[in-house]
Amino acid sequence: MTTDRLIHLGRREDISPSSILMLKADRNYTIIYLDDGTKLLSSVNLGLIEERLQPYAFFRVNRSTVINLEHLNRFTVIPHKAKDKRQNFCKKNTTEIFLSRRRVAEFRACVNV
Repeated sequence: MTTDRLIHLGRREDISPSSILMLKADRNYTIIYLDDGTKLLSSVNLGLIEERLQPYAFFRVNRSTVINLEHLNRFTVIPHKAKDKRQNFCKKNTTEIFLSRRRVAEFRACVNV
């Protein structure tokens, strides 16, 4: 889980990939959620940051969200078909993430479900 290499996010700050929980797209910007609870706003779009994080354990769950699989226990991943029944999936102290129906098989392969 320790990573010596830092990732450039388009700011004057480089960040260790292991400290990133999630990336969320906001038009041409990206909101970076860190494990210490802080958020950063980057002017680099989600696709470019995702490319920079490709060697690490990150997965794009839908069009606007990329999660760090090292921190998977902090998320409740809800399959697309179960959006309406999400009360059955929720765990305490987790963030709900909706998984695109086109990415279900790839996600299962990544997490060995």
